Amino acid sequence: RVAVVSGEGRPKIARELTEDREEVASALQHLRDRSGGRSIASSERLRTIVNVQTTAQEVRAAGSSMRAGRRSDQRIAALAQAALNEVRAFEQTERLATRQATHGLRALVTSMSGLPGRKALVYVSDGLPATPGQAAYRAFEQFSRGVPGVGSQHNDVRMYRTAEGIEQDVFDEVVTSAAAAGVAVFTIDARGLVAPGHAESLGDPVESWSEEVRNYQQPLERIAAETGGSAFVNGGDFDAGFDRFARELDSYYLVGYPLPVRGPEPLHTVEVRLVDRPDCHLSYRQRFVERSLPALVEDRVLAALSFDLTENRLGISASMGTPKEGTAKTWDLPVRISVPIGRLALLPEGDEMVGQVTAYYVTRGADDRQSALHHADHRIAVPRGEYESARSKSWPITATLVVRPGGYRIAVGVREQLTGLAGYATLAVPADALPRGAGDRGR
Repeated sequence: RVAVVSGEGRPKIARELTEDREEVASALQHLRDRSGGRSIASSERLRTIVNVQTTAQEVRAAGSSMRAGRRSDQRIAALAQAALNEVRAFEQTERLATRQATHGLRALVTSMSGLPGRKALVYVSDGLPATPGQAAYRAFEQFSRGVPGVGSQHNDVRMYRTAEGIEQDVFDEVVTSAAAAGVAVFTIDARGLVAPGHAESLGDPVESWSEEVRNYQQPLERIAAETGGSAFVNGGDFDAGFDRFARELDSYYLVGYPLPVRGPEPLHTVEVRLVDRPDCHLSYRQRFVERSLPALVEDRVLAALSFDLTENRLGISASMGTPKEGTAKTWDLPVRISVPIGRLALLPEGDEMVGQVTAYYVTRGADDRQSALHHADHRIAVPRGEYESARSKSWPITATLVVRPGGYRIAVGVREQLTGLAGYATLAVPADALPRGAGDRGR
């Protein structure tokens, strides 16, 4: 099954999980019609570089138009400082955009953690900069060489070289999140085949073409390689790229091995080598995180906020009670979970048949605000004499959620502590069920 997701902040589900190819194609076409954020960023980069080059021309003109001994070093320094400020502003903008993009990737792979089976994410973009602002800094560095009055700025701009690798931590976080979620990431550079003359044709003669391309493609290749996926970069045949992804997803080996005993939720590093087969290339997850059973159930509940899950081994259901107005800005929302008693493993304890379950709750509003995941343990006790008749009934678990006005998607889960079996359900709360409170109306 395939889902279509968009957004670089919090991911937006454009199409729920489906096996219908036409629905997927329609969702992709809709995204194509309204996309273009990264193209704007590329335009900003080129605009910054062109402005730096224009400043360079102004500086040379100012220097040549003044007689010897009367050159205005202050004027030249002011022009250079203005150019450097613009370069720095672009670097900060690109750095922020990179962090937003990787934050969105982490949020998406984390939301996929609870999905069963093999999971893969195909990330389509026109690159992520390993060094934000690199091209603009190089343009300024080229211009500042040998220009009187720009020596201090030239020395200062060298600092951008030490910034290389600063963003590597955000890419490492993506890899670690994917390892914890069991997601293989496949990346595509949507620019396709980038011709060698690309930079010069766009007014960027001071930049090394190969270095420019590598700056945006290296993170894509790294994320894919370390999560067990692969990257399709600097290529024009996208059909071939997707065919390769499909072959890698359909053809694989499962390798089992013993694990050393470590603390809770340990991160393992994996290395696989083939003996006497140097001609083969291996693609595999280079890290993975052991997940406890309670953590896996929590992952499934969180995944239910974004995806429709069909797994429900306990056969639970959820319903909403009548909301009660709390403070001027909140509602008390009763939620009832029904657990079929016949699905539970109850053990004799005195005159009762007893079991223990843990219930989980999480909400997400229409504004994409998500609550923390809450859980509570519940004791289930049925008199022995009523046990057989009770097996066809359900045990109610109730909770009152305090929420703000508006629509919500609520995900719940129940885990039986003895057997580890779990069930999941979702509940859609329309906005008109939780209107603005009387004390809040009109604000």
